[in-house]
Amino acid sequence: MNKLIHDLLEINRRLSFELWHITTINEKPSGLSPRMLLPTQVSGDVRVGEYEPMILYCGLLNGLNYYYLIENPSEMSATSDLNLYEVTNGSFKKVAGVEFKAHNPGREIIRQDIQKLVRDPITGNWFHILEDIDHDTLEDIFAKLTGSLRTHVDNLGDDPISILFCFCILERKWTCIKHFFYDRSRGDFDMYVENFFDLDCQVESNHIVVSKGLDWYIFQLYAEGFLGQ
Repeated sequence: MNKLIHDLLEINRRLSFELWHITTINEKPSGLSPRMLLPTQVSGDVRVGEYEPMILYCGLLNGLNYYYLIENPSEMSATSDLNLYEVTNGSFKKVAGVEFKAHNPGREIIRQDIQKLVRDPITGNWFHILEDIDHDTLEDIFAKLTGSLRTHVDNLGDDPISILFCFCILERKWTCIKHFFYDRSRGDFDMYVENFFDLDCQVESNHIVVSKGLDWYIFQLYAEGFLGQ
């Protein structure tokens, strides 16, 4: 695992932890709560979208050796929501693009944003939050992602495709992360994509139990403490 992927994985893990402990204006914060507060709707519901993870992500970057550029959300662009830069020989060099997703968006929305990460010859980070899941929520999202990645089979260049995927489940305080890395040495692209999202899990009581998940990093906060594998 190279340094950039290691750093992105740690950022995603820490971001998940902050999202699990985020509090509303009507609640008492804990010692683990980030400084961001969420408003409550008239109904009393709290809904986290794509904006909140991006702000917290930037907060984590402020403690690391990366600069970042936030894409203007009012403009249609081929660039990612957030771009990370390193300083090389006195100049900024873009090293990663981050796309934030919330809930279960439509197939075309996912396809467009996957296209940004695939076409940019740098590492991508897909950070996806869901309030909760049932037995087929992740399966549905994985199917959309698989279909979106497969649309690029006829346009593969010499550059590898590198995307760190992270899925953060707020209600269950559970996160899974896996690095998608494809180059021509890995053989058939369709087969690689088909086998990548090989995560089988079930919701049991308050926990998510993984029955199959090769090369996935799983993090979950239990009542008795934080566990990672």
